This record gives sequence, structure tokens and C-alpha cells, in this order.
Amino acid sequence: MNRRGRGEGSITQRADGRWMARVDLGWQDGKRKYKAVYGRTRRGVAGNLTKALRDAQQGITLPDERQTVAQVLDAWLEHKRARMRLRAWLTYEQAVRLHLLRSDQYRWSRASNTWPWRTQYSSA
Repeated sequence: MNRRGRGEGSITQRADGRWMARVDLGWQDGKRKYKAVYGRTRRGVAGNLTKALRDAQQGITLPDERQTVAQVLDAWLEHKRARMRLRAWLTYEQAVRLHLLRSDQYRWSRASNTWPWRTQYSSA
């Protein structure tokens, strides 16, 4: 089995059965940056790895997909704004602003990203 060269990324199988590819993005702000891509099959992850490597070599900044709870709630409120009456939306907005945005430092896990509106929102 051959090793990958330096800067070519790596592909490994995790203990839970998923495959993970990892791209080294170099040093940014004094810290080493990596981009991880996950998938169910090795072939799918390898395709995403080549795409991520190409973007990194072209200088395209890869987005940080980690979001805080506040960012997710803001996106949800924007999604709901056009789909409900103003007074109901204002009630939701007030509840989020007064009670839920205090959790701004908490990250939104991709595993918990299962709200039904999320799939509708991402495709629109």
C-alpha cells in the first residue's frame, strides 16, 4: 500500500464506519488549519477530497461549516419571515432574542442538524 505524498490529503475509515478525508490548508493566523470531509463510501470521500484540494490550490477559501446556535436561529427566523404573519414572526423573534441568543458561544453540531425546515431552506 502506497502512502500519499505531502499535501495530498489523507483518507481514513473511522470507528463508526464512516470515511473521512482531511486536507491540510497550511498555516493561518499562527495555527494549522485543516478541512475534513465525511462520507459513507471511500469513493465518495475521495471525490470530495480532490475537489477540496483543487479549491485549496486555487486559493479559494474553504468555508467554516461550524455554526453557532445564534447563526442557525437567525437563518431560521429569516426563513420563517416570509411564511408567517408579522405578529407571529415578531413573537418568535422576541423569544429568540430574549431567551435563546444567550447561547451564542455554543456550536451547532452537524449531527443535530435535523430540523425539517433545514432541508427546505438549503434547497431554496
